[in-house]
Amino acid sequence: MLLILVIFMTGCSFEPAPTVECSTLIDVTNSNLGTHSLEHLTIEDLKKVLTVKHNGTKNRVIYRQSLIEETFLNQHHEFILSPPPTFFKGNIYGYKRRLTAFCKNVDSVLTAAKNDKSGRGASSVYLPMARELRKLANSDSNKKILIIFSDLIENSDFLSFLDERNDRGEKTLKQLIRTPKKIEKLLQEEMPLPNDLQDITVYLIHDASTGTERYFKPLLALYEKMLTKRGATVISAANL
Repeated sequence: MLLILVIFMTGCSFEPAPTVECSTLIDVTNSNLGTHSLEHLTIEDLKKVLTVKHNGTKNRVIYRQSLIEETFLNQHHEFILSPPPTFFKGNIYGYKRRLTAFCKNVDSVLTAAKNDKSGRGASSVYLPMARELRKLANSDSNKKILIIFSDLIENSDFLSFLDERNDRGEKTLKQLIRTPKKIEKLLQEEMPLPNDLQDITVYLIHDASTGTERYFKPLLALYEKMLTKRGATVISAANL
């Protein structure tokens, strides 16, 4: 009996499973759709980031996805994959069904975003990013991830790099290059970032060789500085 009790206590873990939480923002505004087809945005690439293999994961996984567009039309999805069963609790067949359903749901919303060709003329990239970072900063998840598929070009009421009236967009771009601290102050006044972004990894995904270098590179440098000085890890690449 003692041996059975020892085996039972060893097999049963009372510690909650680690949680991986990921928010994905996909830019479907005109400027981004014209330069990035999102063809490399696939469920298989995303599963690698989420550490989900074909037979599942030891973690609980939370996946959120939103489109960067007009803020009042932002489409939002959230799916949760519960952790696999322990030896004495649940069954592996039920978990595999949940895993299949989770991957199917995520793949469905990824495909819908890739097929969204309508385009939007005006939107904010910074505000959705700041909102998700605030949400992640307040989360108890063990691993926190923010993925942004965007050229980072802001075109909103408080800041625009595309405003053609009296060359306002060009003037804003010059200000970004010459005095980035002024742009940072403007962004922070609109919505301040959390002071502590420890344990958050931010992926900034965009192919800057498509003609958006003049915007993307200085914006990337600004965001990298704003995020890393608060403790976040920033990864910039052409594809996930």
